[in-house]
Amino acid sequence: GREFPVVDHGGNIKGVIEINTIKDYLFEKDSLQNLLIAQDLSSAEFDTVSQEDNCQAALDKMRKYDFEGLPVVESHNSKKIIGMIWMNDIQDAYQKEIDRRELTSNLASSITMKEEEPQVHFMEGYSIAEIKPPPSFIGHSIRELNIRAKYGVDVLSIKTMEKKGEKIKVIPNPGYIINKNDKLLIAGEIKNINVLRNLL
Repeated sequence: GREFPVVDHGGNIKGVIEINTIKDYLFEKDSLQNLLIAQDLSSAEFDTVSQEDNCQAALDKMRKYDFEGLPVVESHNSKKIIGMIWMNDIQDAYQKEIDRRELTSNLASSITMKEEEPQVHFMEGYSIAEIKPPPSFIGHSIRELNIRAKYGVDVLSIKTMEKKGEKIKVIPNPGYIINKNDKLLIAGEIKNINVLRNLL
């Protein structure tokens, strides 16, 4: 069943209550309503995740305690609760990312670009385009530029010139340093793609 955090007046987590524990006392609510408090039903056997933890760490802790959810605290050294994270939400997010990667990988490998900076429309308002990297991108990594978050486009692949010829990197490593001779295959809203086309 689901877990719910028990906090003190300062918003610091003190324990968790499992829904099954609450159910056990439902039939005695009239006789126990003035005797029981949340602390009585809560368990001190729990763990938390912070904003810095990744989803895999959260799943590992959920499996360890057989929980469906975990309290999220401000930082590793804090007990200040800021929310809950649920296993179903993590699994849904993973599935969406897997679907997105499969889509972008298939598109990147199936589209052959022959024209100079061509563009392919496959959804209304959404497009795939091959562009030269903006001058401000050269010498910086995809991670450093934070392209997806900052510009609203995904880098599907990079065509890079090597001694053996042109090589395509499908779903390139975030640490890849963009070169002036590279070509970026990007996907996103047309307006966002046009911003990158004209970026200095």
